[in-house]
Amino acid sequence: MGILIAISDDFKKIIAGYNQDPRWKCIITQLRENKALGDNAALLPFEIDADGLVYRVTHGVTTLRQLCVPENCLKNIFDMARPPRIRQDCLDRLRILHPERV
Repeated sequence: MGILIAISDDFKKIIAGYNQDPRWKCIITQLRENKALGDNAALLPFEIDADGLVYRVTHGVTTLRQLCVPENCLKNIFDMARPPRIRQDCLDRLRILHPERV
């Protein structure tokens, strides 16, 4: 007997966002080619899971995995934040860090 877990629509939008972004498409291709090398695969700063989500991986005493969100999905992610003040604060910080992206 197995457990069936379905990926939410929000995560499906992130995966679709990767496919619309040339940079992420290239990274995903490299990750899949590297994974196909099996034992000879390099230790990369990104990994892709079985669902197609990409994570930034920091290797050390403990491994830290951070979900990578393509730029074309950022607004949708921030729109899910509650309350609206927090959402606006996130967008303001992104504008400060990367004014060309917002």
